[in-house]
Amino acid sequence: MRGLGLCLLAASVAAQGITVSDVSYSYTATFTVTHWDTFTTTTCACTSTSSTPLVSNDPALTYSTPATTGPSSSGTSSTTTSLTPLLPDGTLTPSFTLTSDAGAPGSSTSPGGGIPTISTSTSAAGSEPSVTNSAYINAILRHHNIHRTNHSANALSWSSSLAETARVIAQTCIYAHKTDVGGGGYGQNIGAGYPESPLSMGQFVTEGLYNSEVNKYTAYGSEPNLGDFGIWGHFTQVVWKSTDSVGCYTADCTNSGLANAPGIPPFFTVCNYAPPGNFAGMFNVNIGTSIGLATVYGDY
Repeated sequence: MRGLGLCLLAASVAAQGITVSDVSYSYTATFTVTHWDTFTTTTCACTSTSSTPLVSNDPALTYSTPATTGPSSSGTSSTTTSLTPLLPDGTLTPSFTLTSDAGAPGSSTSPGGGIPTISTSTSAAGSEPSVTNSAYINAILRHHNIHRTNHSANALSWSSSLAETARVIAQTCIYAHKTDVGGGGYGQNIGAGYPESPLSMGQFVTEGLYNSEVNKYTAYGSEPNLGDFGIWGHFTQVVWKSTDSVGCYTADCTNSGLANAPGIPPFFTVCNYAPPGNFAGMFNVNIGTSIGLATVYGDY
């Protein structure tokens, strides 16, 4: 069985004074509290920086984008708070071995509508080309959008600019969060060990991000306990209502190896999202209750 790694860099906490031992909160010119979560078989060394956007060396799934509140005044004083995301850390292992030559599952039409094809390209870092073709794009959109539909969120559309930024990051073959390429301003999911096939992308999104966490989230219509963020933070980004676009790229790092991911097949997938989700105080309006669609799996 081939190990897979993934981790999500998600939202931020907007209030001071929170002390939770395994989550990263960074407040400009105030304080940083660090929280570490480990899910299963391997650990990811999660780090945070004092600047924004946050860049972590955690081999994982990430969701990241800073946000800034407007100045608030009391008398003659005012403050501005820069928000940085929480970082749940984990490693997931699928129930079967994924291969890089699987065909596209199911229909070639995704809920996202018309889908452009991005040309493959080569990189000295790995044995490229890796896939950003229509079947790959369809699988990523299909597996995001079926779950978003189930939670009353609009379908994501494919962003070629987000995909291009993802390509630049993935082709470094350094398994780490990096959200400053192309000016930043996007969220990011990264996964290690998932080959560049549509079936593999289905496993990444549906099994890794959604099915493994959906039943752990119960705070519909309210604000969740962020101390539990590590067990459902991937799911909430998948169905976050205000996110409307995604762009991904998978690099084959066989030639160089995938740094920071020992023992994991050398495939590096980066998905960038806009706008970001998982912000404290906004879960109640962005996470919809399931409408009861049938469960789907990675081969959907």
